[in-house]
Amino acid sequence: MCGISGILSPRPIDPMRLEAMTRRLAHRGPDGEGTWIGGRKGLYVGLGHRRLAIVDLSDAGRQPMANEDGRLVIVFNGEIYNHEELRADLGGRHPFRSRCDTEVLLHGWEEEGSAFLDRVDGMFAFALWDARDGSLTLGRDRIGEKPLLYAALGDELLFASELGAISADAAFPHEMDPEALDHYLTWNAIPAPWTIFRAARRLSPGHLIRVTPEKRIETTYWIPTPAADPPADEKEAALRLRAGLEASVRRRLSGDVPVGAFLSGGIDSSVIVGLAARVSSSPLRTFTVGFDGQTPFDERAFAREVACLHGTLHTEIVLDPRESISEIASLLSELDEPFADSSAVPTSLVSRQAGFQVKVALSGDGADELFAGYWKYVSESIAPVYARVPERLRSLVAAWALRLPEDRRSAASESLRRVRKFLTRFDPDPIARCLAWMRVMGKGEKSELLLAQDPNLNERTEGLVERLYREAGTDDILASMLCVDLRHTLPTDMLTKVDRMSMRHGLEIRVPYLDPAIVSLALALPSKWKLKGMRRKAILLDACADLLPRHLLRRPKRGFEVPMGEWFRGPLREMLEDTLSEPFLARQAIFHPSVVRRLLDEHMARRGDHTSRLWSLLVFCAWQRRIRSGPAHPPA
Repeated sequence: MCGISGILSPRPIDPMRLEAMTRRLAHRGPDGEGTWIGGRKGLYVGLGHRRLAIVDLSDAGRQPMANEDGRLVIVFNGEIYNHEELRADLGGRHPFRSRCDTEVLLHGWEEEGSAFLDRVDGMFAFALWDARDGSLTLGRDRIGEKPLLYAALGDELLFASELGAISADAAFPHEMDPEALDHYLTWNAIPAPWTIFRAARRLSPGHLIRVTPEKRIETTYWIPTPAADPPADEKEAALRLRAGLEASVRRRLSGDVPVGAFLSGGIDSSVIVGLAARVSSSPLRTFTVGFDGQTPFDERAFAREVACLHGTLHTEIVLDPRESISEIASLLSELDEPFADSSAVPTSLVSRQAGFQVKVALSGDGADELFAGYWKYVSESIAPVYARVPERLRSLVAAWALRLPEDRRSAASESLRRVRKFLTRFDPDPIARCLAWMRVMGKGEKSELLLAQDPNLNERTEGLVERLYREAGTDDILASMLCVDLRHTLPTDMLTKVDRMSMRHGLEIRVPYLDPAIVSLALALPSKWKLKGMRRKAILLDACADLLPRHLLRRPKRGFEVPMGEWFRGPLREMLEDTLSEPFLARQAIFHPSVVRRLLDEHMARRGDHTSRLWSLLVFCAWQRRIRSGPAHPPA
């Protein structure tokens, strides 16, 4: 895992400019730095790299790295889990100078070009210069585990692992993109290809960009495709899933540094820990985070039970509000663009503690999107029945449901919140329902909040999800929803959070569920094997039940959450009120100060739970204040 940066220009590249970009990624790669400048035919290229050494810790693994004749030069961020197998195939035809996976990609590309990516099992982002034709290729992994951003500034192209390394350049224009803001308010995050700035773009998962002196061409090298040989029945499916997960976990335990695992106490991470503990050559280190006095949000007891079952070396991180508030302030001071998934806070804290003991950790991300783990999928299974209720009666029920409490202080109130969400957001159209389950703010809420808004923006924003839903190419509503979450929610929110928060602390996260073979197998499974009534992820539970304590199989799912709503009424209130002060909002001229004030007052008085909207506003306004006052970055 590393950070990469670079410049492509018709003019000679200033080494100090390239080094400045690369240094802004120091937190992603604390083990070393390298830069290289070259070019041909009046086109100059500079590549920068910050190293987090995982495989082959020697200087032989330093980047930027060239092939044997110097024609190809690469900077690479990520891991190729099947690099030893690929190396064995390439070894007879190329002299390898290291054991690292970067050199495998370099020689594979030398032989096959982009077609070599079809053989790669890994997470990655890379930039590769080919001196033969004077081309630069940028590439990103299939699902979007590793980020890559770029900006075309006049006749130059800048790229990097993080937006801050690009936007800090003196030539970068900081004009905000209204379409990106609309996406942010709708989803709490900004999907590819947008960024918060008009001038910068995010490379989409499974995409390549090839730049030559004449043109820039973006292509798709991978789209989610079901396995060509689907299982004949559920028993075969469970056996293949178990075998695939065992192989995936085994590959992701490889490396020359200690490997641990995040353990939330939920099903997904518990399965990964159980598999890893069985094949690890030494006791697995596991890490969990909890909150004293916040029972619905504290899953330490469940994680402890799983750790005991599998004999792991378990570390619990207990967070008090003061530490969490300090972490929130630190996160807000470092944002290079708005991102409002509040679970970033515990993810950062557990990453920091894990980083003291290991350099790599496994996570359970991806299972919900592949095997139907979210409550909204259960809601969707009920929707066709509720659709038969007369519309007038549904309207009356929705009006009544608005009186139900929204807080999340107990399991009972969380259940009522879900009922309220189902009844008030129900729509007879399946695509409209899909959008309703996903969005943080709808068209009406955004129109009320924003001082000015293009009336067509909401349609374009939600049109992204509509397009992905239709591209699933099936009448199976659940399968279409899962496709949307795999291609939108997972890379835009979950994987972005994991990458940003772990790399703040120089920790590499590996995601076994996103092995290409597991993804294609999951896409080939009928929805009825994934969701059985209220039983979510049924096929995963059938495949891995022996790895879990019995009662965990029946325990309701909880996300990796923090008691943000209560903190807004307590230790975070001063920060919230100050950041969203009426004088600042008036100068900002984006949001209606009176509407924000109403949201604050209703939340403080418990007349409504506006946690998600207030957190989104807090993050955005803190980001805007920061870019006006100058950049801040994690220490090197």
